[in-house]
Amino acid sequence: MDELQTDQTATGFSRRFGHLVRQRRRALDLSLEDLASAAGVGIRFLHELEHGKPTCQIGRSLVVASLVGLDPVALLETEFAEAGEQR
Repeated sequence: MDELQTDQTATGFSRRFGHLVRQRRRALDLSLEDLASAAGVGIRFLHELEHGKPTCQIGRSLVVASLVGLDPVALLETEFAEAGEQR
């Protein structure tokens, strides 16, 4: 995988990850403010995470994911399995 493919994969994963976080937050009926407070992050961070900003800090992103019930390891395993099927 070259650098361009890596960047494209990272961008795509960031977008899907953010979309999943937003879906779960909404399903749990949490506002951005509520989740930001629970995770110890700012609203701007959550907004950027939910909109797929690929440079969001991974540690904080994992905290947010766990608070809405997402398992990042399972998401990665699914992502790589799907990427393998597309080849």
